[in-house]
Amino acid sequence: MKTIFNYSIIFLLTLVVFGCGELTIEKDSDESIDIDLNLNGITTYKGEPFSGNLTETHDNGQLEEKRTFKDGRLDGVCEKYHKNGQLKRKKTYKDGKKISVEYYDENGNVKD
Repeated sequence: MKTIFNYSIIFLLTLVVFGCGELTIEKDSDESIDIDLNLNGITTYKGEPFSGNLTETHDNGQLEEKRTFKDGRLDGVCEKYHKNGQLKRKKTYKDGKKISVEYYDENGNVKD
């Protein structure tokens, strides 16, 4: 089972990119966390391109956003949620480029 770690210090640039909530990273050990978004758009962990999931929670503890990275770039499905837990937006990325996006209302219905 993957362990989820909470951050207490996040660089200003990361806060701008990821919003104002609690960020966590899914890792398999108790290592300290040091995620950084470089100016060239590569997200790193311990100086190496990050592969894995980053999550952010709303103040009420509900999942707010989950992003998937491969080799430091967004890759796969990234989801954002309303405060009530319903899916708000789903984006699909490949090698850092957005492929598709879908939006949902607070009841989980697809928006046109």
